[in-house]
Amino acid sequence: PFSEVKRIVSGPAVEFLHEMLANGYGGADAAISGTVGSPRAEGALHVSGDEFKKGNIMVSSFRADAPFVYKDKTMTLNNASLKTGGVTTLNADKEGVKYGLNDLELLIPYLEYTYPEGYTALGQFTIGKAVIHGSGKDYYKDKNIVMTAALDSNPDEKRIMLNDILIRTNSIERVTARASINFNKPAVMDLDFKFRHFDVDKPAQKFFHAFLNGKGITLDGTGEFHASVAVIMPEQGAVRVSGRTNLVLENAGFSTADERTVCEGMDLKISNRFKFSLPPDTIDFTLNAGATGFELLTGRFYGSFQDRLLQINAGGKYMISDDSLHIADLSLGLTGIGAMTVSGEILNLSELPYLNADIRLENISNNEVYNFFVRETFQEQLPFLSRFELHGITSAGLSVKGTSEEFTAKGNLYVKDMEILNESEMSVTGINVSLPLDITYPETTYRGDAESFGVIKIKKFIRKDLQFTDLELFPAVRRNALVFKEDIVLPMLGGDIVLKNIVYADIPSPERALGLSIEIKDIDLLDASALLELPAFTGTLSGNIPKVSFIRNRLYTEGEILLELFGGKIKISGLSVDNVFSPIASMKSTVELEGIDLGKLTGVFDFGHISGVIRGRVENLVIVNGQAENFEASVETVRKKGITQKINVKALKKISILGTGSSSSILDMGIYRFFKEYRYKKLGFSASLRNDNLFLVGVENKDNVGYLVVGGVLPPKVDVITYNQNISFREIVNRLKRINRTGD
Repeated sequence: PFSEVKRIVSGPAVEFLHEMLANGYGGADAAISGTVGSPRAEGALHVSGDEFKKGNIMVSSFRADAPFVYKDKTMTLNNASLKTGGVTTLNADKEGVKYGLNDLELLIPYLEYTYPEGYTALGQFTIGKAVIHGSGKDYYKDKNIVMTAALDSNPDEKRIMLNDILIRTNSIERVTARASINFNKPAVMDLDFKFRHFDVDKPAQKFFHAFLNGKGITLDGTGEFHASVAVIMPEQGAVRVSGRTNLVLENAGFSTADERTVCEGMDLKISNRFKFSLPPDTIDFTLNAGATGFELLTGRFYGSFQDRLLQINAGGKYMISDDSLHIADLSLGLTGIGAMTVSGEILNLSELPYLNADIRLENISNNEVYNFFVRETFQEQLPFLSRFELHGITSAGLSVKGTSEEFTAKGNLYVKDMEILNESEMSVTGINVSLPLDITYPETTYRGDAESFGVIKIKKFIRKDLQFTDLELFPAVRRNALVFKEDIVLPMLGGDIVLKNIVYADIPSPERALGLSIEIKDIDLLDASALLELPAFTGTLSGNIPKVSFIRNRLYTEGEILLELFGGKIKISGLSVDNVFSPIASMKSTVELEGIDLGKLTGVFDFGHISGVIRGRVENLVIVNGQAENFEASVETVRKKGITQKINVKALKKISILGTGSSSSILDMGIYRFFKEYRYKKLGFSASLRNDNLFLVGVENKDNVGYLVVGGVLPPKVDVITYNQNISFREIVNRLKRINRTGD
């Protein structure tokens, strides 16, 4: 029994026995012959037990058998074997298993040892099955592990070399290595390990199985891995370990099971240096990585890195005792764009990491960022973005604290000499920004005023005939919301547009929303008509939009939008626009007209002259891609004291085309040709549109005949009627085009 061996044997030379916990038995069979000077021994060593523990190493259910022959100072092992139910390394600071090797079967078919002149041996080691696990997860599984090696020793130099190491497994075709131990003071062990021309999907997929956690991530490509490790073992003090690793991947890639993230064609180089002492508490490291030549699709973002280098450089230390990573300096850069640097610490790394770091953006090119991350990604979905150009430099400094579930970010954003150009249509120049940031996630509600505000200065804004200069805004990001200290007054077109109560809320959330109200003051309609390339409206426009909200790709309003126009009022309610930036944007609203002066309205268009006042309502109006698809409309004139109801011949002819589709008219015949203007009793129509079918009726209807214009009481009397009440909406559009082509 092992317990008896420990009780009987004592002394400094076997002190290590008393540091072991072993439950089991050991024994040997041997036949000895020869002389004292040249003995010969042949037999076998046997060890078995249920438990073995020394320090953090524990072995369970083990058995070892070692047949041997000793002759002429040479020890030969033939068909030695070791089988265990598991080898584990315990973490003394945290209860439970951290790393382990399960179901180990080791076979040594042949090993020869010569002493004291030195030894030379050629051996082959076979492991039937090995499973490396930690914290209940299997990190790597493999079978049929075979290693061959040549051993050499040099007693004069006190050195043992293990050369020409070759390892093969079911997953690994070829790994080469060499190792040496120098027993001088201090003793030094060196290991050099090379894994060449391997397929990433085999060993990497196995090793990362537990980390990928069943997420269905697949890997591919070919690679080469090289590691060098030096272990210095002084007589006093801690054992020191240092080394370096290099990984090269060619034509590598990965994809998720749902293929929302796909990467192909990556050339990747990673080099790493590290050092620590045993037992390990702190691991110092440096890391350099570069990736290029690949294409990445993730969500809606597509990026081609064919001619760009993504580079990461980092240095720091990992603290095993508290599972924390301390970053002295990490830089992330992309060719042509600029760099981001990070310093700080990540606590509780293996569970829910807590970040406490300073992040800096320095001299980021706005033009390169826009071209790479916006223009190239969204140019097919949003073609208008390809017409914009951005210039200038952006910098930022942020202090970030928290986890992925809850964090804060505070700092400042700076933009210098930015320009926004849209071909020949628009230019915004001289943009300089200083913006304080205060973001808290998942906090989503803005409460109260910001503590401090920054400034946005715009030297000049030009869009066709619209321009203003030296604009100053005072923004801040507070509680996840972009807010402004004051209302924004935009002087334009002889009046003002005032943006009030601006809040861009929930910035970190996909449900981020822009809200504001708009006041329009005395906009000159003649200037606005020229800017928008509309007929020449006259007068001024004033109005109020109580609340506008923009969420995701949808705009909607609350309350009534009130516009004062053509001597009356236009009320718009329930206005919403879906897919705002899409070619198939759709708008919904209800419009009311009250007290609109027809004389002022028709004076704008080449339609003819009509005097009078109208009122009307258009409900459930739906417009998709600029084409009306649905509405119910009713428009009619109302009598107003002091305003006569007259219509001239030109307007009557055009309305006749709308009602009948024909340009021929009785107005050119007989007595009617002497009159240029007629009184009317009533004018208007009712209509409803469904799926290109327009049901059109007049303001009065008798015997299935609709009257668009009901003539006055006194002769000569002229009516305009419509016979066909069900009309294709496309036909109505064609009639409107003919109206535009019809002269006096």
